[in-house]
Amino acid sequence: MKITGARTVFSNSATTGHQLGAAVSAFGAGYSRSAFLTYLPAFVVAGGACLIAAGLVMTVKRNEPKPAVALP
Repeated sequence: MKITGARTVFSNSATTGHQLGAAVSAFGAGYSRSAFLTYLPAFVVAGGACLIAAGLVMTVKRNEPKPAVALP
């Protein structure tokens, strides 16, 4: 079954975003380990990013379905 439309675009962009985020965080953690000899800065940045993401999720509004109107 082939899925097309908005669902495919969201799925592809979510997958791509997830992979890019993983690559950036892995690079940042490696850089942190090389430059500072500790992973602590990487953990602090990751924690801050999680707090920002949690705050952004709280602003998402759900579309409530409108009640059906009975026709005479």
